[in-house]
Amino acid sequence: MNVKDVLCCREYGPCGKLLGNQLVIPVFVSTPRRSWNQAEIDDVFKQLYEARNQLYSCAMLYRINVIIEYAYFSFKVSVSHRTDGQWLTELLKCHFGRDSLSELSYYYAKDFGKDGCAFLFFFKSKARSFACNATSNHPYWVDERAEISVDFASNEGVAFTILHELLHLYGAVDLYYPTQVKEEAAKHYPNSVMYRYLGWEIDSLNAYLIGWTDTLDQTAQDFINVFDNVKSFSPPSVGI
Repeated sequence: MNVKDVLCCREYGPCGKLLGNQLVIPVFVSTPRRSWNQAEIDDVFKQLYEARNQLYSCAMLYRINVIIEYAYFSFKVSVSHRTDGQWLTELLKCHFGRDSLSELSYYYAKDFGKDGCAFLFFFKSKARSFACNATSNHPYWVDERAEISVDFASNEGVAFTILHELLHLYGAVDLYYPTQVKEEAAKHYPNSVMYRYLGWEIDSLNAYLIGWTDTLDQTAQDFINVFDNVKSFSPPSVGI
């Protein structure tokens, strides 16, 4: 796909539009080396509430009604975090009795009577957080699961990271990669949560992508039109 096609591809996220009543399920994954305790989970929930408040503030600017409800799980897996997704396979089959994350999301959305459901997987780790593909047969990458690493020695930016990765699940795109996109984002969307660390705005392009607007405004059009002749695009291997 070329850059312009990627940047204006709507309803691309596996969780659909970020509208109405949404269930967000944080899953605290303990590995053989690092386990979660309740006090740590409570600390992360403070960041989850902050991320939700920031989301609500942005939604008000777009006159959008969205309600986020949290429900969480805490499980232990027998393999390490970085095992090519083996931990997810084990978690889905052993703890949830499901074959796929999309099947699980559909089940919980229906069970809770919500318009959609997103899963956020939390690890105690210094690794980078990212959203990545959980379906190998998709024609191009899909941000189907989000992994968020929390380092309690340096807890700054967790709420920002939560919001950034959550938006990916509803179709938002990164504006810090590749270099040409980053350079233009600095001009058009300098405070976007999808561009800058600790930026809290949901820019007009990503508002369109997650279903908050029905048309691209002039700023978004000017931004994507820069890439008319850029013919290739490879997503980054890791996120913010």
